[in-house]
Amino acid sequence: MCLTLDSHVASCAAHELALSRIFRKKFLKYAKSKVGLSHSFNNVDDHEDVKLVWIPFVIEIQLEYPKQKIDYSWFYRIQSLVILKLKTEESMALLSTLGGGFSALGDYYEKHSLEAGKIALRQLKIAFMICDPLIAARCYLYIALSLMQRGYLKKSKLIIRKQYSFAKDHFIKDYRLIAMCRGLWSRLQFMYYLHRLKRQGIACSVQHGVLTEYYSDYNTCNAWSQTSGQDENRISVDLGAS
Repeated sequence: MCLTLDSHVASCAAHELALSRIFRKKFLKYAKSKVGLSHSFNNVDDHEDVKLVWIPFVIEIQLEYPKQKIDYSWFYRIQSLVILKLKTEESMALLSTLGGGFSALGDYYEKHSLEAGKIALRQLKIAFMICDPLIAARCYLYIALSLMQRGYLKKSKLIIRKQYSFAKDHFIKDYRLIAMCRGLWSRLQFMYYLHRLKRQGIACSVQHGVLTEYYSDYNTCNAWSQTSGQDENRISVDLGAS
């Protein structure tokens, strides 16, 4: 006996033959009627387990390549999402390059740090549009950096803490995001350090990563030399604190 079946149908039939007793009995009845050897095993329905019945013929199954049905409606939905994803990734890459340049100049010019913050807001809008919370968290950190460069240290501190807590608790561990939070927190501590020097009457400048201090008078110099060895953590608290 030879049967020609679709590959998917043959797979399902083999599975049901192994599991279902009722399906096996129906299948054997169908085989008896097709082969014409019903006299050889008329008592097949009386067996408790049909899997133990000896069948006096071979059933050959020829497989056909399954017919493929293209789901055009689903294709059009996915196509629009893929195009949107590609366009947003391209926009994010361009804005990141542009924002990085403005942010680098923001250490020296306030208008450039302000422009970097505006670019970060545009990136944040794109992150909300594609519903990606990790990219949105990075955009918030870019905004925190812009605020830090313009002297809004407290607002920047709140944003960094919030995004650090989000990165630690999120089910997807983005270690790059966590490293960004820690890096910005170190930079924030340095900004508080400069602010502390300014309050003590010490003029300072940063050139090529080197801090140069200028003492305004002899008394301030003596006061600073006496307190320079104290713990600098008085200015800022631990990043993980609430």
